Amino acid sequence: MVSNIYKLLLSAGLLIASSNCNKQSDSFSTASIKDYYPLTIGKYATYQLDSTVYVNYGQSKEMHSHIIKDIVDAQLTDNLGRPSYRIRRLLRSSDNTQWLEHATYLVTALDKSLEVTEDNLRIIKLQLPITDDFSWNGNRYLADDIFPGYGFNSTAHSNLGSWKYNYVNVNTGATLNGQVFDSTVTVTSSIADSTGFPPVGTNAPAFKTVWEEKYAKGVGLISKKISLEEFQPGSTTYPNGYYSGFALKQTLLTHN
Repeated sequence: MVSNIYKLLLSAGLLIASSNCNKQSDSFSTASIKDYYPLTIGKYATYQLDSTVYVNYGQSKEMHSHIIKDIVDAQLTDNLGRPSYRIRRLLRSSDNTQWLEHATYLVTALDKSLEVTEDNLRIIKLQLPITDDFSWNGNRYLADDIFPGYGFNSTAHSNLGSWKYNYVNVNTGATLNGQVFDSTVTVTSSIADSTGFPPVGTNAPAFKTVWEEKYAKGVGLISKKISLEEFQPGSTTYPNGYYSGFALKQTLLTHN
């Protein structure tokens, strides 16, 4: 059960998608997508994964910590006949040294975009040009409500297929866990809201939406923050209200 929860959360983390660009500015020089998402057989990165899930019909909250490891495992062909890379994802608890096979996914680097396919979800993760304020209509290969089991009430949470994303802080230095990165780029969602969340009472709904990923040149993903959380007010069934959704924080530990 726990493994299934983490597979869902990690799949959610892949949904930084894009296409249908609403700015056209490919005529100038820009960093390559491969600079920020390098793909070499044997390359790996480990991350601290901290997540929040709501259980007991939204009456209580659980927090979990794991370590994950993504390894560029092999080059192969996707179902469209294009050269792709298979990524193995390993998982272990923070107090355990034994890695467990968790999942695999495909990454396809194209001339002007990078696609990721996991659990039959084909998404465009990065898009050229990589420049500040460039935005695009994200997740176009996804259905609007990809998390029907959560029963989201927020339009933002139940319409991920129409989200837009943009680059900010392109070519900006960063320090994370004592590691210094000379050039990073951040991908954010155009939908960022924290209406009344966390709630101070039980009489009004509350929502929180955060979606942010940071990539470092020559390394790849170094951090991720996701929050799709809701609170619904009290009812006859749940007089104190109930929570739904999840939150995820992923930070780079080591890489080669």
